[in-house]
Amino acid sequence: MHTPLMMARTSSLLAVAVVAVVASCGKGLAPIPVPVGQLDGPVVAAAAKDGRIYLLISVQAPVDASVSSSQVLWSYDPKSNSWESEPSFPTTRDAAAFAAGPDGKLYAIGGVLVPNARSPNSSGLPLLDAGTVFVSETDAYDPASRTWTRVAPFPVPGNNIVAVAGGDGKIYAVSTSYLSDAGLMEIFAAYDTSSDAWTALSPPPTPAFAGVAAGPNGRIYAIDVTVEAYDPSSATWSTVAPLDAPRSGIAAATGSDARIYAIGGSSAPACVDGETPAADKLCLAGLPPPVEAYDVASNSWQFVAPLLTNRSGFGVAAGADGRIYAFGGTSIPLPPDYVSRPLNLTEAYDPSTNSWSR
Repeated sequence: MHTPLMMARTSSLLAVAVVAVVASCGKGLAPIPVPVGQLDGPVVAAAAKDGRIYLLISVQAPVDASVSSSQVLWSYDPKSNSWESEPSFPTTRDAAAFAAGPDGKLYAIGGVLVPNARSPNSSGLPLLDAGTVFVSETDAYDPASRTWTRVAPFPVPGNNIVAVAGGDGKIYAVSTSYLSDAGLMEIFAAYDTSSDAWTALSPPPTPAFAGVAAGPNGRIYAIDVTVEAYDPSSATWSTVAPLDAPRSGIAAATGSDARIYAIGGSSAPACVDGETPAADKLCLAGLPPPVEAYDVASNSWQFVAPLLTNRSGFGVAAGADGRIYAFGGTSIPLPPDYVSRPLNLTEAYDPSTNSWSR
């Protein structure tokens, strides 16, 4: 039975958290090698065919830059628990989506430009609010040659884009954006790496700022307060079982056990947005964000060990070692000061032991 998360669940979540913390003892996972003071927002991650996990990390731009923040590329090797700096992201934009293609390349899709006060917007592109500009650029990174290449742009400039590689070899991306002059705009599209072309598709029936994951059945799952599945063979969406703890701002990944994991998120948007989370019981209780696992065959969700750290805006990816990794992000504001702070922490979830480590 699926019911909204209430305070009565906090005791069970606490019990799981204790088990997970005990399992975190031992050699620590290397944190993101960027000084915390330079981190400036969300992290996105994608696992490549070379066994490394690649991260686009939002950092503060230099004072004389034309934007207030940008993204840098680093790669993490789960085998050696080590990081390597990769060539700079080619454009000074933030909040791009990130996904691994079947060709071994990593694709950065869309995002925003946030001009400084000294550099007002003159691009004519859609605005989220004063000074924030949506972009549609898509860039491909080849780990073998360590080079970036500009490819076909996303169909429209967009923000809040999330992307995942489907079982059919295409990259699926969904963007849900609020435009100052047009209201809510939702775009869903598939990118074919072989033809370098995007195809616009029917968006999810329920607009959502969702996490996305590819299921073992070939479907693409958009996970938010409502969970919906897209079938590429019929080009149709269907609603599946909701989360036991409905929430937004989720990160999603498919585990080595073929289950889809909905990681973190908040039942109150204010908690994710960094405002006073008066309506969010998890935040007020100081509990780690929940993690749920979805079984495609039974169409059911199950609570598993929660994250060790309260945070949002973090990147997740399934490693070649069978673990799911969570990187960076910002702390969820908690009493008494409700201040959100950047994090460089790395955590890993092992489905075989139902435990997180860091």
